[in-house]
Amino acid sequence: MKMYEPAKILSDGDKIVVIVDGRSYAMENGFVSSFDFQIDNNLQEMRSFGSDFTEMVSGGISSTLNLTIKGGLLNISDKVDIIDQEKVKEFTKQVNQEVKQIALRRAIEF
Repeated sequence: MKMYEPAKILSDGDKIVVIVDGRSYAMENGFVSSFDFQIDNNLQEMRSFGSDFTEMVSGGISSTLNLTIKGGLLNISDKVDIIDQEKVKEFTKQVNQEVKQIALRRAIEF
């Protein structure tokens, strides 16, 4: 799927909802089966007028994210009440706690 607008991904712990191009795709019992990203920073050759000295400078930076979500049923829906907001609050607290634990582990390793 080619997307030209930012995608929004939300989960309440039970469902994953992806909103892209004005449509919402809700998946129950979904899980991320693969995730990888790549950051490209191309170098550009610069030369001052009248000088033989060549300098390499950082060019444009681009990021590529490959995310594969698998699951049981993928509903394409225009409903507005797909996600339980109370579950989102609890799930957000859980995710934040996991992120804090990972950061603490990394800090201890250094």
